[in-house]
Amino acid sequence: MEAADKKSKKKKANLFCSQMGLPLVYAEKEGDYMSYQNMCSVHMKANDLKQVLTEQDSLEDWVEDKISSLADDIDELHEYFMHGHGKGEEDSAKDKKPWKEDRKPEGKLTPSQKAKAKARAKKHNRPYPNQVDNMWAAQQ
Repeated sequence: MEAADKKSKKKKANLFCSQMGLPLVYAEKEGDYMSYQNMCSVHMKANDLKQVLTEQDSLEDWVEDKISSLADDIDELHEYFMHGHGKGEEDSAKDKKPWKEDRKPEGKLTPSQKAKAKARAKKHNRPYPNQVDNMWAAQQ
């Protein structure tokens, strides 16, 4: 990446963070700030997408699935950090992955899940069985 391009991105990110009332992402500091930087980036890009998309937009299934998955992940992280688990926990808590907990068990689909997956595949002109529709049905 060219130095001018990198400088422009830093300037844009710092401007965004200052407008949002957040500390500057690219401040001259040492240490681990990658997670914070990534959160600022997610926030900035989510705002960009929010301005482009409307509730009336018809999105492809894979796009809706990505957005739903991202929303679930953000909800789980929010729950984890807002209830005091993100700071001052014992070392054993660092090994826990809360986003992996409370998931539905993996295994075979129930007959109703299979029916939903098959109907979804038919609606989108896909052959069944397929992993896309099965994974979707397993999460319902």
